[in-house]
Amino acid sequence: MMGLVRFFLDPRVLAVLPVLLVAGAVGLGWWHYTGLKSDLATTQADLATAKADLEVARAQMRAAVEIAQGNAEQVKKLEPQQRAVIAAIEQAHEEIAKIADEARAAEQEIVAAPEEHDGPVAPLLEDLRRKRFGGQP
Repeated sequence: MMGLVRFFLDPRVLAVLPVLLVAGAVGLGWWHYTGLKSDLATTQADLATAKADLEVARAQMRAAVEIAQGNAEQVKKLEPQQRAVIAAIEQAHEEIAKIADEARAAEQEIVAAPEEHDGPVAPLLEDLRRKRFGGQP
């Protein structure tokens, strides 16, 4: 142990020790610098890729916005037509319901009619019935 202490306290070793420390510090500094330089190059490449991806995404977004605006304009143009069609359909449903109610009422009158009101039909009316509604004589 004493030999090791004497070795480090030798003036020749003490003279070389600062040179070794400076050389080590310079070496570590160089190693750190090259690592930072490599990281910076990688980061710049990643940044360039990210910028390109961003431009592509912006172009896609602009195209999507244009399509959406075109669709909104078409909807605004077609909305009155759609409302008119819906109103016509609702009116047709109301008319169909009214006709169906009248037909049900007529059927109930026919079913509820007394036997003495039943009888032969005039040939002219029977021919008309067959032409319009079909059926057998």
